[in-house]
Amino acid sequence: DVDFLHYSDHKWLNRAQPAHSERHTTTGAYPSHFWSQGLAQYYMLTGDPDALDVIIALADKTIENLEDPTMREVCSGLNREIGWGILTMICAYEASGLKRFDAYARKLLDKEIRCGLPDDLPVFSFGHTSILLGARQYIQIHAGEKAAEPIRRWFLDFVDLAVDCSRQAPGVTPKLEAKDNTQA
Repeated sequence: DVDFLHYSDHKWLNRAQPAHSERHTTTGAYPSHFWSQGLAQYYMLTGDPDALDVIIALADKTIENLEDPTMREVCSGLNREIGWGILTMICAYEASGLKRFDAYARKLLDKEIRCGLPDDLPVFSFGHTSILLGARQYIQIHAGEKAAEPIRRWFLDFVDLAVDCSRQAPGVTPKLEAKDNTQA
């Protein structure tokens, strides 16, 4: 209960996780601070209904946050807000079985694919990691489904770019060449 506010007069803190440290944020809660993976694992191991309630609330708050017009500037493009949003949706779907979370994860992933691969990977790799983790988890859940194939190909290209970037000098992003990831 200390890591979740069941009620707050502050719109962005109501039914969300508070800041993880004193004065870290004064704007409320946002998707990159909704760390739901461990909570989902705890729920799946114990069946604790309170944990499921929090997972669902965090997923709903993530959707509210990412769909709010005032938050779009912070929560757009290839960044950690989207990546943690994807992870929260996948965890909520796995724990609850609610299709709306799976559908929203796919919506976010499709949006990321349309953004293309990042040109700032060496600089912002922390933010990109959550996107890759979410994509990987989505692919694992939907293994073998033809509809997941575009995400799998994009994920493999993204990983190839990350490996290429790790081999370059700091601040240099190599050009990504088209790769055949159909056999991977």
